[in-house]
Amino acid sequence: MEARTIGRLLVVGMLSLLYGAPLGAQSQAGVGLFRAGDDALVSHNIMVPMRDGTLLSTDIYVPAGGGQYPAILIRDPYGNGSSAEAWEEGLRWAKRGYAYVHQNVRGRFDSEGSWYPYINEANDGHDTQNWVSEQPWSDGQVGTYGKSYLATTQWKGAEFRSPSLKAMSPRMTPFNYYFDTAYPGGALALGSRIGWASGMGGRTGQAGNPNWDQVLMHLPLLTMGAATSQDNPWWRDFVNHPVYDAYWQVLDSEARLPDFDVPSYNMGGWYDVFLAGTLVSYTGMVNKGRSEHARNNQKLLIGPWSHAGSTSVFEYAGIDFGPQADVDY
Repeated sequence: MEARTIGRLLVVGMLSLLYGAPLGAQSQAGVGLFRAGDDALVSHNIMVPMRDGTLLSTDIYVPAGGGQYPAILIRDPYGNGSSAEAWEEGLRWAKRGYAYVHQNVRGRFDSEGSWYPYINEANDGHDTQNWVSEQPWSDGQVGTYGKSYLATTQWKGAEFRSPSLKAMSPRMTPFNYYFDTAYPGGALALGSRIGWASGMGGRTGQAGNPNWDQVLMHLPLLTMGAATSQDNPWWRDFVNHPVYDAYWQVLDSEARLPDFDVPSYNMGGWYDVFLAGTLVSYTGMVNKGRSEHARNNQKLLIGPWSHAGSTSVFEYAGIDFGPQADVDY
């Protein structure tokens, strides 16, 4: 198979799964957008209201030709516009005939409110899907996309079944946060979780204590977050709940499989730390999804990738998988 063929097939398959119809319809493209070259109208830092009045910072890219379009929604705790890649991604989708909506989740970067992992993503995801579907450049159809935490925001956002949500494409998915991420095998994943807590402690990812020998030797675990200089209440909650209990059930997507009624294209890597979560999300939906339509429209792609992604690096465990392992999306 030629290089990038898998990727092209993935893009075609995902987009047909998302919308199943030719792109675009005709209408006005929207207000407050500025032209970015010949292909897109763009507006950054649009403040989208949630049900409690909190405003979430959202970047929007719309095809420049006018009309109403299906939308790709990404909800992100890591920043929606801090790199050239974010700009290029928005233009890439606009060129293909999609509105691209990239939002900072609650309490991160320019979004208002306080951030606590996962706890607000169901309500905020649902509210954002509805908002997108009501915009003049939208044809009412929303699909979601992203990996890792950005995969979980998709599943959480699907809990309340917005009629505008037509499909999802979650990648490298932590589906059950307790078993997949925090306590795999029943033991706290100390290295990964304290590292993540350090990087996610501030609103914009401020650097923490760089002396990891000192941090990892700190006791008790309950105050290890403070030793990184990022004293997060949710780190203390993680440590205070070493068994799967009601605390973790609130964060768990696997327990809500019967609530999900949306087709999804699931993607994972054989070398990804969240492979189990990706597989369970797929098999769980096939067997327990809310409707026959949802159960019959699940797709799965697993390839030679790590959690870092599915492009550029194709050698793992001494095996070179070659350029055909690239995914061009």
